[in-house]
Amino acid sequence: MSHSWVTIVIPMESARTADTRAELRKMDNPARREVRDALRQDLKIHFMSTGVIAGDPGQPSHLVMEISSDLAPPETIALVARVLAPWMGPVFAAAGIKGELAAAMQAHHVKTGQGLLDHPGLDHTGSPGMSVQRIRDEWDLARGIRDLFDTKSYTGTPLQILEQVRADVRTGDAFKGLQHLLQPEATPCLLAPPPQRPVGALIAGLVFPAIATFLWPVVIPALLLAVLATWLTWQGGAGASVTLLVLLTGLSLSGLATLGAAAAIYGGLRKRELADQPDDSLPDDAVLSEIYADENQAAQNHMTGVSRMKPGHLRRLTLRLAFWFIGNVARLQYRPGFLGQLGTIHFARWILLPGTDKLVFFSNYGGSWESYLEDFITKAHAGLTGVWSNTEGYPRANNLFGDGATDGDRFKRWARRQQQPTPFWYSAYPHVTTARIRANASIRQGLTSASTREEAELWLAQLNSRTPPSTLLETREVQTLLFGGLKHHPHAVLLAISAPSDAASAKALLTAVKPLIGYGDMPDPNAVAMLALGAGALAKTGLSQAGLASFPFAFRDGMASAARSKILSDTGDDKPAEWLWGAGDRDADAVLVIYGATPAVLKAVEAEAMTVLAAHGGRLVHRVALRDLDSAAQASGHGLKNQEHEAFGFADGVSQPLIKGARRWKAARDAIHEVEPGEFILGYPDNRGFLPLTPVVPSETDPKNLLATVAPPPAAGYAPDLSNSHANLDRDLGRNGTFLVVRQLAQDTKAFDASLKVLADAAKDHPGAPPGLTPDQLQHWIAAKMVGRWKDGTSLVRYPNRPGTGWNNEHPHIAPDNDFLLGAEDPVGLRCPFGSHIRRTNPRESFEPGSMEQLAIVNRHRILRAGRRYEGYVPAKGARKEDGGLMFMCFNADLERQFEFVQQTWAMAPQFHGLENEVDAILGRGKTTGRLTIPTASGPLQVKGLADVVRVRGGGYFFVPSRATLDYLSS
Repeated sequence: MSHSWVTIVIPMESARTADTRAELRKMDNPARREVRDALRQDLKIHFMSTGVIAGDPGQPSHLVMEISSDLAPPETIALVARVLAPWMGPVFAAAGIKGELAAAMQAHHVKTGQGLLDHPGLDHTGSPGMSVQRIRDEWDLARGIRDLFDTKSYTGTPLQILEQVRADVRTGDAFKGLQHLLQPEATPCLLAPPPQRPVGALIAGLVFPAIATFLWPVVIPALLLAVLATWLTWQGGAGASVTLLVLLTGLSLSGLATLGAAAAIYGGLRKRELADQPDDSLPDDAVLSEIYADENQAAQNHMTGVSRMKPGHLRRLTLRLAFWFIGNVARLQYRPGFLGQLGTIHFARWILLPGTDKLVFFSNYGGSWESYLEDFITKAHAGLTGVWSNTEGYPRANNLFGDGATDGDRFKRWARRQQQPTPFWYSAYPHVTTARIRANASIRQGLTSASTREEAELWLAQLNSRTPPSTLLETREVQTLLFGGLKHHPHAVLLAISAPSDAASAKALLTAVKPLIGYGDMPDPNAVAMLALGAGALAKTGLSQAGLASFPFAFRDGMASAARSKILSDTGDDKPAEWLWGAGDRDADAVLVIYGATPAVLKAVEAEAMTVLAAHGGRLVHRVALRDLDSAAQASGHGLKNQEHEAFGFADGVSQPLIKGARRWKAARDAIHEVEPGEFILGYPDNRGFLPLTPVVPSETDPKNLLATVAPPPAAGYAPDLSNSHANLDRDLGRNGTFLVVRQLAQDTKAFDASLKVLADAAKDHPGAPPGLTPDQLQHWIAAKMVGRWKDGTSLVRYPNRPGTGWNNEHPHIAPDNDFLLGAEDPVGLRCPFGSHIRRTNPRESFEPGSMEQLAIVNRHRILRAGRRYEGYVPAKGARKEDGGLMFMCFNADLERQFEFVQQTWAMAPQFHGLENEVDAILGRGKTTGRLTIPTASGPLQVKGLADVVRVRGGGYFFVPSRATLDYLSS
């Protein structure tokens, strides 16, 4: 199966440009649903875009269509003309193009090539041999297999797991339409790259194709001379030697002429390159705004770039040479579907617009524009420069292919200036990247063919994980706070800091702070400190761009970004612009949390930390004293030693996941909360038995071998050569580390208490309210329904009518309980409402009562909390006093799957568990969603008008490095 590239260029009156673009905009970018549905009837078109390229004064504009198809060009044109007639008809009419659509398109179809007589152009596909239907089917297959892993617990060796999946695919209803995928099929995009040739061999391999493409004109005169000599020989009776002599003379003269022409071309090229002046002007704001509006609406994007050729025939020739060279080197040196290491392009093409000096570039690519251009800059800059250095304003090149795009910032500005909006763009599979296409093909390939353990392991790797041997926790490398809440260190303070800007000072600061940090599950009895670094701190230490880019996007994006604010419901008074710290000029590069056994110890360690910070150019952004555990326990009045209570009076820290392999787990017997280390600590298997993704750095950045190596991601369908030394493998920056969420949550206790009085008064006459309660007890009951527990920490599931310790603490020996199952013990929420805080933040098996599989799925989204309450304080001189609240902190191996999932999908979801327009009763933002449905035997009791009592006052996403990683970052 081969692809075709159809490019249609139709001249039109320039006065019609605006109207034609407006008509195209009706088809939209990405394509509107009706257009999408029309093109997907036959599933033969991969991508299509249409735009108008404005002409120079006095010159026509051009309507340009680019189509990537599984059909031959005539069939492609006929299909597009047929299914898009309702929309393309008005476009052609607006452009003044007459006649039948298909005929007009066929008449202006431009075929491109790299030969001297071809129209200049170059095409590239990142998924050779893959039809639209196959890509979509393999996407469905891979997605279905991943769904199996979300709903089933496969056990055994990788090969046994693969066999179990094979059986499920053969018999599962979800795979009925995909059974043809169980037959093997050739997959060019998974082929290994050709053997790398030495430079000499590569040049030799290009010589004869180059002669056949470019030098045939100089051979023709020699052949004509030979024919003439042969004729003269026959006429005059001379020997064959004369003919041979004439032929050799002609070839020699042709060769000399060729060398002379090459020297002249090279000299002219270098003269022009040295005289080139890059254009550093800014892109047009209006054009850029329109481009931004179209971008990042799917996993793919489209780019149309229009550049003006430099004057003269020389640049037209060097453009052809660049096209030819790129095409042939890709064929000889690169993996199918790749340009060097660049593999994010789906379909792309360059074409010189007929009759003009405009070079047009169309690209359908995966990821953001920034990531795409960065990939070009670092992985394929020579090819870019070879082509675009022939156009005006491009960063100065060296010998056609050198420099140019290596000047990354200047190149990106130039690229934005060339870019123009694409009014209509269609993709057959907008949510699939080229990497995913290859991975899906490999998943299918393994499903049909893998027969050894090693092949099965590689097959599992395509599911973004792999099955490692079991390993013990390297507790010496893990920061202490991950192993427990440090209840024997009741005094604490959080310092949000800004690191110095220069790498040397930032490294020196880390070096000086290192002795304060606690590691291992046996904490220092006097003081323990935890250090967590934001993306800003990592950049300031000089971490390579590759290292930074390997961190998850959510971490690099930051809690205060617009995208994260939307996910976390940080709007209104909670938006980052209103925070005390964590955004804008109050952003924090890192947090240092210090815990002390006594106030004096804490004070001494904090003073040492501040001295270190000042000595190395750091700055304190924000400081919050955390409330002593003892005073919090005493204030609760429940006599639970070191049991912290949050500001509303509820026992805190009752429900926590338990990490297998840690000392805390060894003493526990609560199996429903067991999780594998990889759910919170990078480098270890998670609950599914796979390794979480981890940030990495190139081996050359770790000459001291401080970091562990990681197995490189194998080429799809190929196992790595395990006989090779690991010295050049990437290094694992994340191992024994984790990600930390910090959110300073102010709690308005007065508003909470006042709201309870109003709510209790409104509910007292409802038949579902418990009879015989005093007003205070009814308030306590409503508050417990909001949280899901009584204030003493005992559960509503086990103690539905009164707190476990009693209304007056008459049973103080009863401790908070946490071994209940919400679904099995309270399936309809009569005890613990579906909208309560604990049911939203840890539903257990509530969605499928009694199902241990469901419990395992929920445990994939658990967070490990480590926060403490803080006192009210005055943040700055003259400012009003801030309410006290909770300094919420939690650990995650995956910020999106864990913390953000809990916040977005459970806590703040208005339709969670069948509810309608209500969110977490404690964390909610009030207004129309400020209500709680309390199921009762008499029907639902609607508690409405919940006050907005929790406000975000600051926070951020941070990375908690291991001992080795901190050594690496500071070295």
